Amino acid sequence: MKHAIYFLIFAYFFMVISLSHTMEDNSLSKNEVSPIIKVLDCVKNPKKVLYINNAQDKIFVSHENGCSIIDVKENREIQQVSKFSCNCLAADIKTEKIVFSQDKTIAIYNAKTAQYEWRKKIKKTIRSFHFVPSHNTIFFHLGALDEKYGAIKRYDYVKDKCSGNFITFQQYYKSFVFHPKEQIICWVEDRTARIYNSFDFSIIQNINLPCASSYYQISSKNFLAVANVPRDEIIVIDIHKNSDNWLSIKRRDERFLKMLFCSEGSVLVTISRLIKKKQTRNGDNNKRFIRFWDLKAEKAISQPLVLCDGIIYDFTFSPDGKEIIFVCDKGCMIYSVPFEVLYESKIQKNFPFLLFVLKNIVPRNSGMPQDVITFLTHICFEVFRRR
Repeated sequence: MKHAIYFLIFAYFFMVISLSHTMEDNSLSKNEVSPIIKVLDCVKNPKKVLYINNAQDKIFVSHENGCSIIDVKENREIQQVSKFSCNCLAADIKTEKIVFSQDKTIAIYNAKTAQYEWRKKIKKTIRSFHFVPSHNTIFFHLGALDEKYGAIKRYDYVKDKCSGNFITFQQYYKSFVFHPKEQIICWVEDRTARIYNSFDFSIIQNINLPCASSYYQISSKNFLAVANVPRDEIIVIDIHKNSDNWLSIKRRDERFLKMLFCSEGSVLVTISRLIKKKQTRNGDNNKRFIRFWDLKAEKAISQPLVLCDGIIYDFTFSPDGKEIIFVCDKGCMIYSVPFEVLYESKIQKNFPFLLFVLKNIVPRNSGMPQDVITFLTHICFEVFRRR
């Protein structure tokens, strides 16, 4: 009850502000706010990106001329950390420590002190890695593509010591993924998902899949999403439930190119493109679409967002989950995550009037900047964030 009163007061406040301003043009169409917040183009040909602090004002970008720290607000290069572009990135946003690798070299760079803390060159090619700063640990996926076998090894970078246990697998299989909260490693071999304990590399279980795999991701809510080889379907399973009831996500006229879980773990984000052989009049065949899928409700959330033409090289969420940044030929493009994705669906039923005011009346008549309206809206509905 107290939440309902709070929201009514909030709505009344905005109504007073809105009606206190004279409407210059009553014939204006409904105001639509663009999901694009900002375009960062201060470096050439970016390929990978990640946020490096909780303030969300710095990102680390691998680009044509190396790796750099970028000021998000001012769209400028703060510092070039390396003259070589890297193939894998990770960061601890609490300490602003950045880990990146290139071929056989891996390094840890402290953005606060602007100094390297650790750097090592190893014998094998580093295909990917997973950074666990709380345990001073890096998990390596080692082995060149032309080698028959690859390996996953755990390395303590403070003690400069590699653990005795490791996992080997045939090299043509995809990279491994880590559970965000539990000590679980997963990788998929053809039609089998293999689940390991990351502490001692013991096998936990094997899960038979209904299709051959292309790429995959795992979430904090134990969902494993696997794209099939044609990339026209994504199978989602719960790794802690022994069930053959797969959730199938399909788009007949599209191919899934990339996917990523939201931080709360029950929403899957996909990037896709049209596969129609005939070019459409508006050129949509070259565009990429982002869709949000509620895995608990087993349905799509909100309307798809249309991204820039061409290749999407990388994408990731901001630490607070309210923004998403894409890397394409035009630069790093920051989008706002749709309201329906961030908050529970019952808001639409319980507060339709307030949502109408915030979306249609306040932006047109209050004179308040959109970022201020967005900030107050998030404060107002924080209790209804998806968890």
